Amino acid sequence: MGAWGAGPFENDDACDWAIELADGEDDSPIIEAFDAVLGNDDYLDVDLGSAAVAAAQTLASLAGDGTKLPDDVAEWVRLQTPDIVKTLLAKHRDVAIRALARVRGKDSELAELWQEADATEWLESLDRLERALRVAK
Repeated sequence: MGAWGAGPFENDDACDWAIELADGEDDSPIIEAFDAVLGNDDYLDVDLGSAAVAAAQTLASLAGDGTKLPDDVAEWVRLQTPDIVKTLLAKHRDVAIRALARVRGKDSELAELWQEADATEWLESLDRLERALRVAK
């Protein structure tokens, strides 16, 4: 895992996902990121976990969370209309919270890698993100 920090977009896999979102025509990368994490009970690979965290942060940012985003994701967020934001949050907020729980779980490579280092900052980042999603409207 190429990571330089514990934040949602501070790793190579999340940056790759950000490019997919920015190059896309709709919100399908968000939906696909959550489906990949929640769609099976197999061991969760690091790239899927990182993409789900990035997708969850994108949703939180739509609701006004001030976490710094990569420029292409910030632009995507800025271009969404209030109606789209409301729909995305209504449809995907709870899914994002479930995806975060799966990413931090025992069958997650991302959680395992962070446990090998010091997971404190990463877990705090996920906790902050989950709180932001819970209050998002």
